[in-house]
Amino acid sequence: MKNNRRKKAARVLASLFAGTLTISSSAYAVVNVQRSVIDANLGISSYKVVTDTDASDGNLYGITAKQGKFVNVDGVETDVDATTLEGLFTYEKDVAVKQAAESAVLLKNENNALPLNGETKENVTLLGSRSYAVVGEVEMWGKTMPTITGTRFGGNMGSVAPADLCESIADALKTRGFTVNQTVADAYASYLENEENQVDIEFSKTYSPNESNPTDVGLDSLKDSFGNVAIVTVGRPESESKYYVAGEEGKANPDEYEEGTDVLGLSKDELATLQYARDNFEKVIVVINAVSMDVPELDQYADAIMWVGLPGAYGFEGIAAVLDGTVSPSGALTDTYAAKASNSIAMVNQEYSFQSGNGVTIDNETYTNEFYEPEVESIYTGYKYYESRYYDSVLNARNARDMAGATDGADTWNYNNEVVWSFGYGLSYTDFEESGLTVKKDDNAQTVTAEVTVKNTGDVAGKHIVELYAQVPYTEGGLEKSAIQLIGFDKTETLQPGEEQTVTISCDYEYLASWDRELEHNGVTGAYVLDAGDYYFATGNSANDALNNILAAQGYTADSTDGYMTADGDAEKTASVNFGRVEITKSNSGEMYQNQLDNMDLALQMDEVENFSRSDWKNNWPKVYDNLVPTADMKDALENQVYTLNANGDPSTVKFGQDNGLTIADLKPEKGEKLSYDDPLLQMYVEQYDLGDAVAALINGDSYSMGATTVSGKEKAQSVIIPDDGPMGFDSYTAGKGAEMKTDSDPYNAANDPDYETYKDTPMRILPTGVNIGATWNTELNHEAGEMIANLALWNGASVIQGPGSNIHRNAYNARNHEYYSEDGMLSGIMMSAYCGGAWEYGLAATVKHFAFNDTELNRMGVNAYMSEQRARENELRAFQVGIEDGNVTGMMMGMNRAGSYFVGTNPGLMSIIRDEWAFNGIIVTDMTVGTYDNSRDSLASGVDSMLQSITADKAVAARDELLKKWDGDNQYATGTVSDAVAQDTYFLTQIQTALKHITWVTVNSNYMNGIDKTTRMERVNTWYDNAIIAAIAVSAAAMLILFGVSIAMEAKGKKEDAGEAR
Repeated sequence: MKNNRRKKAARVLASLFAGTLTISSSAYAVVNVQRSVIDANLGISSYKVVTDTDASDGNLYGITAKQGKFVNVDGVETDVDATTLEGLFTYEKDVAVKQAAESAVLLKNENNALPLNGETKENVTLLGSRSYAVVGEVEMWGKTMPTITGTRFGGNMGSVAPADLCESIADALKTRGFTVNQTVADAYASYLENEENQVDIEFSKTYSPNESNPTDVGLDSLKDSFGNVAIVTVGRPESESKYYVAGEEGKANPDEYEEGTDVLGLSKDELATLQYARDNFEKVIVVINAVSMDVPELDQYADAIMWVGLPGAYGFEGIAAVLDGTVSPSGALTDTYAAKASNSIAMVNQEYSFQSGNGVTIDNETYTNEFYEPEVESIYTGYKYYESRYYDSVLNARNARDMAGATDGADTWNYNNEVVWSFGYGLSYTDFEESGLTVKKDDNAQTVTAEVTVKNTGDVAGKHIVELYAQVPYTEGGLEKSAIQLIGFDKTETLQPGEEQTVTISCDYEYLASWDRELEHNGVTGAYVLDAGDYYFATGNSANDALNNILAAQGYTADSTDGYMTADGDAEKTASVNFGRVEITKSNSGEMYQNQLDNMDLALQMDEVENFSRSDWKNNWPKVYDNLVPTADMKDALENQVYTLNANGDPSTVKFGQDNGLTIADLKPEKGEKLSYDDPLLQMYVEQYDLGDAVAALINGDSYSMGATTVSGKEKAQSVIIPDDGPMGFDSYTAGKGAEMKTDSDPYNAANDPDYETYKDTPMRILPTGVNIGATWNTELNHEAGEMIANLALWNGASVIQGPGSNIHRNAYNARNHEYYSEDGMLSGIMMSAYCGGAWEYGLAATVKHFAFNDTELNRMGVNAYMSEQRARENELRAFQVGIEDGNVTGMMMGMNRAGSYFVGTNPGLMSIIRDEWAFNGIIVTDMTVGTYDNSRDSLASGVDSMLQSITADKAVAARDELLKKWDGDNQYATGTVSDAVAQDTYFLTQIQTALKHITWVTVNSNYMNGIDKTTRMERVNTWYDNAIIAAIAVSAAAMLILFGVSIAMEAKGKKEDAGEAR
């Protein structure tokens, strides 16, 4: 009996281990299919590069780390040596701190409040919960990560500053020699220990500032500790996938606000803290730790006001250097600071739901595209709205003074009540004089060139931004034109008192011109035009200041305009140039311009919709279009039926599977050179791909594998080029993770560095946010930041960074504005180009995101952005065009939204603009996809190169199968043949091969080629999860065999005993 029980127990255990073996084996099969996704989420690699050539070979590591000079925030020239970890991270911090310092925007400075030095640096009291950084945790991408509430260093989710590196305002001040009121700091620390008292823990559609009240903190009992200076921090958080909502609907707790105040306005407790500071301190300095806020009241409380944005992990070191006068502030606003941002013309229409469902149903789950944005405000985004209306109100023309859009129900619109600080505004501790502005036009080169001399007439050293604006002739009933537009800028070197510098700024005619959708030429319609007339060019300390200078040149003064002018201008800072009519009918690539985006313009598709025109501010004020019904012509795009696979052309002309004997090493350029896109070897190389492998690679370009780029032999679907999320730096990869993938002889294998243990896990994500970088208006410094990020990549193994962000700020309510530079396309495009150029010099490809019209995070997955082509081209698209046509951009990441009714990656006109007009040969990759509206069939057919798979891929698989007509190769890393529908579609095959060519061209010119030659190969290595599963399989198999053996032995023994008893 006992033997039977033992036999039964052994069999049960054996069965359990057999089950474990089956589960482990099945799990391993799944792991091998989803390996790249797992690696990306864990931040590890399953592959290692192996090369037989000695590292001393001069061309093996053709891209080498930077060694040179850099002037740090203290003005000291330091040595840069990124060939060591210590030198690399010193360089990283120096660049980040200097960018933060140059991003600080001084908005007010009275009562000798700033800089703080000598006795004023002693016993500085920090007031407000936002002055204190509290470490907590947040859920992000299914992982718990440390985060900070209170002071904002970066955003939540996207652009998270690493909590363990973030230096608080108090610590930064102490580093710069300040003493901070510790008694008050301890009181706030005690108050904020209670999580319910912390600010910005989470927000979505509704928001609560949850600011402390001085009474709650017990400040009255601490007055004996007060000094003469208080710094009050006010701010608002930013985050990917989050958004603010104007009005009562956006408030989590309406009792926190005075009636009529929106969530971007100051709460009652914030106002109480400001009043407390004013009542108890001789000097009050207010720090705005936000992208945008409604703060018209600040002036009455503050002696000095400084915008610091979200300056990154080490950013407050740079801000402290400005507060103590080591650095004279030289930043300028990248957005208009409105008294009430919700009154902007862009806020008239936000996001609505179509009145009928549109989508596809798969497995009883409907993927709809019901949300839409009618951006009918035409070109008038940000300052182009405020300054155009200002100009017309000064002239008392076009009903500009009408009450439409006026703040707080005023019966007239007056700029002085609407704008607190204009776009481009910023003060300094010193004074500068601009003189001798000249502007020359060159009709042959189609450029204008301006020169102006800047002199430091003050007492301290500083830098100065020369902002060049233009006013083009406007005719009522003609093309829409802003009263003023930024066409270029430059920042001086540090000028000592009395020193001067001549600045030269050039601008292409196209960036002065207006899109005319009715212009007929060369058998097509649509092109850029400069109307004949006088063009005014002006410099100024903001868009409004420059416009006042133009008004002065036109004979207007504050006294002659009923007080509508904000100040008298200076006509000496303007130049007038007469233009004849110029039609720009071809792009720089030679492609004929024509209308491409009629499918984005609701006014062309629906009779009831009208785009705003400046010709009459009252009668043309936008209507609210919140109940639209999509037309029949929108149906195919809304239901994701953009391209149908079909037999066309001669498929044999598109070659796959050729035996050309090339490896990627054969394409590697000589050190210091780049492979031409037109090099015939590039075409021969991509023709080696098997069609099934190629398709599988392109549609599975997830966060580990960018596309089909393995190193040798006939290329397979698995690729090894590593992208990492940005834009503040690298989201996942570190020097330690890079070491796991590198050869032992790699000069940038961190494991060989003596400081490996110190730096191996140090995050590489410390730059200020995009809006701060924009506020520097310093292209040289942003180029340096690109170089620095690329040097980090030499160590961490990444060849692509997903950033920077170059979308414009349509309004202040998009809570992801921190990742993007500005409300202005020119400023954004020029800054973006500088960063990408610096990165590419050291072999890092930057995929600029999110192309295009990513105006909201609300329902961002598939929201339809509608607008006129003129608005699209002259605002958002310009922010990308500048860098592409400069030749600095090597990659683009699409948004998750739609352009019109089409997914942005499938809008035929939009993709023609990128690929044909701009002649872009770099990588175009999607953001994370769900596979329905952003399906790979339509995207590849339209010119997208690689699809990032969504973390919700389990739901998307069925959708992709349905929308792709179940063509083979649509499984993760599938290989083999594809369906006849694909194999017979010559156009589609050409698109696949062109995508391979784009990816390969970028790859072979990138740092990916470091350490690669003809001996190089990829070898699979076991990760810790491989080892864990293999161990589970081995243990289960061994235990199962042992237990089955025991069971069999016991059964044999039992039979033997039974036989003995029978005898």
